[in-house]
Amino acid sequence: MRPMRAIPILAIAALAACGPRPDADDGEAAAPADTCGASRYVASIGQPLAAVQLPRGENARVITPGSVVTTDFLPTRLNFYISDTGLIERVACG
Repeated sequence: MRPMRAIPILAIAALAACGPRPDADDGEAAAPADTCGASRYVASIGQPLAAVQLPRGENARVITPGSVVTTDFLPTRLNFYISDTGLIERVACG
């Protein structure tokens, strides 16, 4: 008797469900919302972290090369990604 191949098919179906959801209007993936206010800091990319006033009382963190960070996603948390030269590379929610 031949073994069933249901598990690989279910695995493929489960992985397909993990992809980006298309937008109902145009079929393209919906852009993530700016729930943490990262757009306010786009102009600071390329500047040293010391040149930016970090938000007070908000959920923000600075991520440097080699730093250990949690992998949980918090849409209201503001992340500053710093290069090995001390410049802001990216600002994002999460």
